[in-house]
Amino acid sequence: AWTQLPVSRQRAGLCKAANAAEGRVKTGTWPGRIASSLARTICLPEDDLLGYATPCVCASWIALPLRAPTFSHPYDYESSGRDWKAGSCGVGRKQSPIDLPPEDQAEKGGTFEYEYQPGTFTAELSRTLHGLSVDLFGLGYGGITLNDMWHHLQSMSVHFSSEHTWDLKKKTAELHLVHKRHDSSDLLIVAIGLDCATPPLDATPAAAVPGPAPMTASAPGPAPGPGPAYVVPPEDGADFAPVVQAFVGAAPPLKDSKVQVPTAKWDLNALLGQGKFYAYAGSTTTPPCVEVVTWLIRTESLKMSDAQAQALHDVIGLLNTGHGNSRATMPRFGRPLHLMQAKQHERMQPKNGTTPTYRPPPTGREVRVKAYAKQAIHEAVNTAHALDAVKAYQETLFKNEMVAFPG
Repeated sequence: AWTQLPVSRQRAGLCKAANAAEGRVKTGTWPGRIASSLARTICLPEDDLLGYATPCVCASWIALPLRAPTFSHPYDYESSGRDWKAGSCGVGRKQSPIDLPPEDQAEKGGTFEYEYQPGTFTAELSRTLHGLSVDLFGLGYGGITLNDMWHHLQSMSVHFSSEHTWDLKKKTAELHLVHKRHDSSDLLIVAIGLDCATPPLDATPAAAVPGPAPMTASAPGPAPGPGPAYVVPPEDGADFAPVVQAFVGAAPPLKDSKVQVPTAKWDLNALLGQGKFYAYAGSTTTPPCVEVVTWLIRTESLKMSDAQAQALHDVIGLLNTGHGNSRATMPRFGRPLHLMQAKQHERMQPKNGTTPTYRPPPTGREVRVKAYAKQAIHEAVNTAHALDAVKAYQETLFKNEMVAFPG
């Protein structure tokens, strides 16, 4: 009977069982690591969570990095997600997105700290079921400390138009910075509304069809290869946003392929910029809509150029037959909504005046490994002392024998 159920119900049942198992075993033990691996593997959706690594269950004691399988159950945005039944999408009480009231209607919250590193590498832009995602896993871009818990940045995705609404008003687009808590499968997603001076034209999405090879982001022009040309938004436009260019600075990748995008001009710290953020408990906005997300939504939107907005409109419209990729707002059901202040992490300057190398707070695994290493060193020292004592005792016995039997 189980095998005859829809894939979505099978996945939802496995996800629930994995989360229950994870909650019943001790964190840090081998069963705990296996349960955590199962929970991350089964429960994560594709669009916002591309790039997660999970330890292989059959070899979790050596933590081999493998990609989490994608959520393959088909879904679309024709009804803006109102007809989704997979996982918790149709029955959950903590669903996202929601409408955000005026600031004076939110409860006063505390602060959270953020710290991101300048872009120095390229990153992989991938095409998901209904959008684009930049994989930042393992690149050390930093993250956020919330309630004394470290969350490291995993990926970025964009939705057109915005998923959350601000006092019933949508933004042109919404950028998601997906973070993962260091000691569990819980997520923290920073959402930032994006606006432009002139709303995008309702152009034919086919104008964004890419050729088989990507363009460089340095100069506008047609993509090589057959098919309609893709025009890269110029970098000298008003309100140009370097982070948004990661999604539109090259012809979008074909299905099951990736494009390398430059990150040298990124300033992720500027995205948070000491701003105010709504905070609430919610879910992922793509199936199976897992309710493991803490949302931080910036109260004020940021700017992107008109050309970037038009490119996002055309590319995402192409992938979704003109429907965009934003889920409709969900009921809040009385969930608390707090207003928090973002604060950039203050580094301690050394006495010699040089800038220290940034290192995020250690993960739970790092703490355990250091403890094991310290214990191993302690045991090794004790063993060495014991061997020295045995050697000294043997030398004493040998000397006594030489005295007792000189011949």
